[in-house]
Amino acid sequence: GESTPYMYIRNGLNKDYVLATARKDFKFDAGILLPSMLIMLGMAIWFCKRNILDKIMALLDTTERIAHGDLTARVPDHVAGGELGELGGAFNEMAHRLQLADKAQRESENKYRELVENANSIILKWDNDGRVIYFNEFAEMFFGYSGSEIIGQSLIGTIVPESESSGRDLVSMIQNISSNPDAFVNNENENICKNGK
Repeated sequence: GESTPYMYIRNGLNKDYVLATARKDFKFDAGILLPSMLIMLGMAIWFCKRNILDKIMALLDTTERIAHGDLTARVPDHVAGGELGELGGAFNEMAHRLQLADKAQRESENKYRELVENANSIILKWDNDGRVIYFNEFAEMFFGYSGSEIIGQSLIGTIVPESESSGRDLVSMIQNISSNPDAFVNNENENICKNGK
């Protein structure tokens, strides 16, 4: 046996009271948690838009402007930092190099055009059908045709006769030059001027 008696206490909780208190606490906690989560979601969306989407849109806008020929387009300064900032810097460097290359090409073309136009030599170009597509000023003076008169006209019958006085067929020669220009690096043939000489 037991020499010292034990004391037993029995206590019960009211089930309805406990459930009502738990529901009330849950509603209160959810009432705080849900708006907090919505605020955090809104902040996350704003952060993503500001730090990612806006930068991507700026990169896209600049890329489209460059693609349409605006070589002065640059990625704005607000696209800085991180991988997107590095990409923006690379776009700006590429656009700068393209701008320099375009300027150099234009200058080269202008020098070439000036050289060709002012050369004291006949410089002309024709297509595969034997039609004149370029005629420099010296050629105009030499043959007596203006550029507007000769451009688009066939070489044969304007500045090249059908055959030479020696009988050589110049029609087939022009066709051969068009199909195999390397075989005619050095070539001489008779020509005619507008006045028939």
